[in-house]
Amino acid sequence: MEKWIKLALEMGFTEAAPLDPAALRPLESVRAYCAEEKCGYYGKSWACPPACGSLEDCAARVHAFPKGVLLVTQAHREDESSFDEIIAVSRRHKARHYAFAEKMQAALPRVLALGSGGCSLCETCTYPDAPCRHPDRMVSSLEACGLQVADVCRDCGIAYHYSGKTITLASACLFEE
Repeated sequence: MEKWIKLALEMGFTEAAPLDPAALRPLESVRAYCAEEKCGYYGKSWACPPACGSLEDCAARVHAFPKGVLLVTQAHREDESSFDEIIAVSRRHKARHYAFAEKMQAALPRVLALGSGGCSLCETCTYPDAPCRHPDRMVSSLEACGLQVADVCRDCGIAYHYSGKTITLASACLFEE
């Protein structure tokens, strides 16, 4: 575990911590937030509900892994109303997460990457008209799996702040050695 946390910090994540997949509790209330289309991906991506499976399916996938690492990026923005700053931080976080997941996948037999926000591998998702172009690299979000990000961070000993000038993004890689 120490080597993965060290790698995460070297790759630029603000914080990284061990994550116990057995302790994760998918919540219907979080999944309901997806259905309200707050992020715009519901019903538009293979990685998001309803295409990513039921809450029970997601819970089974998450709980099938014995270990995990939580990856966090925290940033401060100059302008609280700037959506561009949020997008820039999100892109950096996602790029690091994809790179980190690829390193884990190259070294370990099984890895499940759970991201921050919707999958962004493709500019336009093929859902529902054609199969996913990259099913082996597709990343569902923590929220798509019904996980309350603030709670996951807290349970891993990481303070979660997302208000005003502070942005916190979290993703995870669950794995089996």
